[in-house]
Amino acid sequence: MSVFCDNCGKENREVAKFCTICGNRLSQAVVSFNGPLPAGTKLDNRYTIIDLIKAGGMGAVYKASYDNLHKICAVKELLPPYGKKEEHEKATEWFKRETQLLAKLDHSSLPEYVDSFICYGRYYLVMNFIEGEDLERKLKKEGNPGLPEKQIVEWAKQVLDVLDYLHTQTPPIIYRDIKPGNIMINNTGKAVLIDFGIARVSSKYSGSQKTAIGTAGYAPAEQCRGEAEPRSDLYALGATMHHLLTGIEPIPFKFSPPRKTMPTISVEVERVIMKALREDPRERYMSAKEMYRVLSATQPVRITSKLARPVTTELRKQAKKVWDFSVDGPVTSSPCVWENCVYFGSYDKKLYCLDARNGSKIWDFDTGAYTFSSSPCIAQGLVYYGSGKTLYCIEARTGEKLWSFDTNLGFQSNPCISHGFVYFGSNDKKLYCLRSRDGSKLWDFTTGNVVDSSPYVQKGSVYFGSDDYNLYCIDSKEGRKIWDLKTGGMVKSSPCVFGGNIYFGSNDKNLYCLDIKSGEKIWEFQTGSWILSSPSAEDEYIYFGSDDKKFYCLEAKTGNKIWDFCAGDKISSSPCIAEGFIYFGSSDKKLYCLNARTGVKSWEFETGGDIWSSPCIVNGLVYFGSNDRKLYCLDTGRAGISGGNSLNVKQFRPTFAPR
Repeated sequence: MSVFCDNCGKENREVAKFCTICGNRLSQAVVSFNGPLPAGTKLDNRYTIIDLIKAGGMGAVYKASYDNLHKICAVKELLPPYGKKEEHEKATEWFKRETQLLAKLDHSSLPEYVDSFICYGRYYLVMNFIEGEDLERKLKKEGNPGLPEKQIVEWAKQVLDVLDYLHTQTPPIIYRDIKPGNIMINNTGKAVLIDFGIARVSSKYSGSQKTAIGTAGYAPAEQCRGEAEPRSDLYALGATMHHLLTGIEPIPFKFSPPRKTMPTISVEVERVIMKALREDPRERYMSAKEMYRVLSATQPVRITSKLARPVTTELRKQAKKVWDFSVDGPVTSSPCVWENCVYFGSYDKKLYCLDARNGSKIWDFDTGAYTFSSSPCIAQGLVYYGSGKTLYCIEARTGEKLWSFDTNLGFQSNPCISHGFVYFGSNDKKLYCLRSRDGSKLWDFTTGNVVDSSPYVQKGSVYFGSDDYNLYCIDSKEGRKIWDLKTGGMVKSSPCVFGGNIYFGSNDKNLYCLDIKSGEKIWEFQTGSWILSSPSAEDEYIYFGSDDKKFYCLEAKTGNKIWDFCAGDKISSSPCIAEGFIYFGSSDKKLYCLNARTGVKSWEFETGGDIWSSPCIVNGLVYFGSNDRKLYCLDTGRAGISGGNSLNVKQFRPTFAPR
C-alpha cells in the first residue's frame, strides 16, 4: 500500500517515514484507500479539503479552500480503478471530456473552470463553488407534491438559455443528462447546470461512436439508441419540468398530461411540456430558443405605470407615447404600415389591422395557430402572413382570406413578394415559391435544416440562410442553387443587400460580407455571441445587433468597426434607420434611439417585456411590439421621417418586417 504526503501529495512507499520529495514527516500522511478524502487533506500543495459534498462509486465532490487565493472552490475527484477496467476507462474518458468542455465554455449558468491536475493517483477538476441546492433535494424538501409553477418556468427558461448557448457552439454540445439533480439553484435563485461528465459534441458533427447514455426516465428514446441530438436535451428538460410540477418520478417514455395529477397547472405550460416530450424529435421544439420563447409567452406580464412610461423627463420630451394596443399574447411579430393602417401578428393566434393614427382596431383575423416572429408583408393591397404552418393571403382593407397554403411544419420566416411570387422558409427545411395570385406552388428548395431566415429577392436570385449553417443563392424562377457559403453556425439572420454585396449574421458570432454574384467572402466581423438581428445599411455603413448585448456600426466596404453601443440585454430586434437615427429593441425591455453616426443614445423607452419585434417608422411615428402583449406607437419628435418596413419608402431589404 502506498502512502501519500499530506504536504506535497506525492506517493511514497508504505515503510517510508519521511517524504522523499519534500522531506515532510509522514506520521500524518494520507494512506491510499477507496473512500473519500478526509478533511484537511492537501491536494497539489494548493487545495485543502474542507468537507465532502457528495460521493459516488467512482468519485466524489468536495468543498475545498484554494490556499493561494484564499477562496472556496469545488473539487471533483475521479477515484483510481478498483472495479472493472472497462468501466473505469469510460469514467476517465467522461472526466477528461468534462474538463475539456468546461475549460472552453463561458456562461453565467455554467460552473467556472479553475484548474485540473493529477494527485494521489487520481484525477481532479477544480471549479468555482456554487452555494445553493440542487432541484432534486429542493423537491424532496419543499415539494408537496410538486414545486410552484411560476418558479419552475423561470428556472426552465434559465436552463434553456444555457442549452441554447451549448447547442449553438461549433460543433454543438449536447448535455445528455438534464435532470433535477444536475440543476443547482444558487443563493440568488438562479439555475446553474452542473456535472458535464457525459456531455459531448454532437456525433453528427464529430463522427464519434454512438453511445447510449443518460438517466432513465429523463433520456428520450433516440438517446437510448445512441443517437442523441440537441432536441434530446429539450425532451429531458420536459421530463424534468413534469417531475418538478407533479412530484412523480418519470417512468421511461410514459408521461401523462401533468394536469391529470395537478389540475392547478396552467394549460399553456402543460402544452409546452407535452410538446417537448413527443417521441419524434421532429415534433418537438426545433431549438432551445424556440422553446424559451414559447415558455416566456405562457406567463402573463404585470405592467405597472412606471414601466409603461419613459424613464426620465428628458426622454419623455424626445419620445412620447401616442397610443398602445393590448392583445392576449406577446407581440414578437414586427409591424408593417400601409395606407394609414398598421398590421401585426400576436401569439394570441390573430393578425391585427389598426388605424395607425389612433390605434383603434379595424379588423382582426383568427388563424387558429400561434405566431412567433413571422411578420406580415403587403403588396398590391394584399397581406401575406404566416401562422403555425400556414401562409395566408388576406385582403388588406377587409381582413377577408383569399387563399392559404400549408407547409409540413410551422415557420418563422417572413414572406417576401417579388414580381407576382411569394417566397418564404419553413421548419420543414424548405424554401417555398408560390404564385401570389392563388397560392399555387411553383417550386420548393430543400436545405439541410430549418429555414428561419427571411429571403431577399433581387435580379432573379433569392438569398436566404438556413440552420444547416449555409447562406444560399438560388434562381428565383426555377429554384436551382447558384451558390452557397458555409459558416460556422446556424444562419437565422436575414440577409441585407447593399452596394453589390450581401450582409448577414451567423450563430458562429460573425457578420459576413459576400460578393453577391460569386458568393465569395470579402470580410467577416466577430462579435461576442450569435447574431439573430438582421443587418440594415445606409450611407456606406452596416448596422446590426448581437446577443452579446451590443449594437454595432461597421464600415460596409472593410468591416472595420466605427462604434458600438452596449444595451442591457440581448439584441435580436433588427434595426430601422431614419433621418440619421437608428431604432432597435432589446431583451432589456427597451426601445433605443441612437445617433447613426456617433452611436450616442438620443433616448430610450421602457416597456413591460422583452422586445424582439423590429420597429418601423412612418411620418415621425415609430411602431413596435413587446412581450408585454402590446403594440406601441411613439412620437419621435421628428415629423415627416419614414423608415423601416413601411411600404412608402425605399428599402434596403424586401418589404417585410425584419426580425
